[in-house]
Amino acid sequence: MKVHKHGERAGRTMGELSRKDREKAEHRLQILRAAEEVFAEEGFHGATMQDIASRAEFSVGYLYGHFESKEGIFQRLVDLRAAEFIDGVQESIRADGEPLEKVRGVIAAKLDFFRRRQRFFLIFTHALTEQRAPGHPPLSQETHRRYGQYLTDLAAVFAEGVRRRVFVAQDPMTMAVCVEGITNATIGHWVETGGAEGGAAPTEVIQRLFLNGVLAEAGER
Repeated sequence: MKVHKHGERAGRTMGELSRKDREKAEHRLQILRAAEEVFAEEGFHGATMQDIASRAEFSVGYLYGHFESKEGIFQRLVDLRAAEFIDGVQESIRADGEPLEKVRGVIAAKLDFFRRRQRFFLIFTHALTEQRAPGHPPLSQETHRRYGQYLTDLAAVFAEGVRRRVFVAQDPMTMAVCVEGITNATIGHWVETGGAEGGAAPTEVIQRLFLNGVLAEAGER
């Protein structure tokens, strides 16, 4: 069983762990993968520990040996996948290059990540909107902080582009939020229609619409 490079870490790499500890870490990831499927299908409130245990092919008691509650599984899953997503988009933001190329990179990285993680898209967007709802686990402080930092960093890219007259003079944070909105809408459409299955993300279309707008040149109208 392969372990994702952003998998569970306890201060040591998988290669440094004992066989027993490696097996425990692998089983935790197996539980999280099963939980990702169940939460995406049933929602947090509809999912049960029995559902997750059955999907992971473990007993309920074994799950409790790794996680203290359904809430604990949910928060660990969100933290794990959110870290993968944020690391990817931050890599584009921090790369050498002009503001325009960085924005294009962020759009491409986000679409690619959620094309591969469509189940998590359902979980993450629901967690963002329901984090203050009674009975729903909130995002961890670290995930909330890192997501906020990503938006702040993306806004800084837009601010730099405005200073260089690459982008129009509009509020940089609004621009960053607009990137989130148009990409979320596209991914949501994939999830509803299966439009991203086996195909490439329409990155160029999104970039063109967001960066250039939808109005044709005056001579074309």
